[in-house]
Amino acid sequence: MDRAKISVAGGTLHAVAAGPEGAPGVVLMGSLASDTTSWVPQIEALAAAGFRAISFDFRGHGASSTAPPPFTLELFMEDLRAVCRHFGVTRPHLVGLSLGGMIAMHAAVHAGADYASIVVASAKAHMPEAAASAWAARATEVRRDGVGIVVAGSIERWFTEPFHQTRPDAVQAAREMIMRTDAAAYADCIDIVRNVDLLCHLPTIRLPALYVVGEHDLAATPAEMRDMAERTPGARLEIIPAAAHMPAIEQPAAFNACLLGFFGK
Repeated sequence: MDRAKISVAGGTLHAVAAGPEGAPGVVLMGSLASDTTSWVPQIEALAAAGFRAISFDFRGHGASSTAPPPFTLELFMEDLRAVCRHFGVTRPHLVGLSLGGMIAMHAAVHAGADYASIVVASAKAHMPEAAASAWAARATEVRRDGVGIVVAGSIERWFTEPFHQTRPDAVQAAREMIMRTDAAAYADCIDIVRNVDLLCHLPTIRLPALYVVGEHDLAATPAEMRDMAERTPGARLEIIPAAAHMPAIEQPAAFNACLLGFFGK
């Protein structure tokens, strides 16, 4: 797997890539408090299928440096463009989970000609007022007490109870991944999450689109994502059994099958 440090305005991004250079690109973007390690099964499967699979850590996540606020979808779009330029990839497929899915939808709405398709997993396109207020309160807590304050709640939402029981190693790896996240960056990313407002723009998307959700996801529910798919012209919805908010980790084989089927492999 190739690794890179990519200079962007205000810092550097850590990125990884695998698969043949010059092959069709797939860029994978994760959730708040995740990093490239969450995508290893997908990177390996996509590379084996002949794609150039790429992922990068958001600012203040994983091995990327942080930067002063404000964090916006457009700033993260610029980071995405910088990563694509570095690896020489044009018109990649975008795969985004949670926060990464918001970025993928924003890209499809505002720069659709630059991308081949989008896969949106476990993401909201609009944040209800009560949920936005809860996110704002969480940002305040993290700024005051650090990311440790959100680990238990995040892990509970991310995975089903059977996964907690059968894969304690993966659950512990997820805890450690969250703890690698810079507290200020976590709180600043919440501004993106709580202010997301893309639902009314989904009918304007003209890219092939796939929505993926775990059947037990309480953060971005199957009903919400079905509505998003129905609003997006020609989009499909896949519901992954026995998974909650992080189906790419909890059910990697099923998630990979969704990706490869959508990409025609």
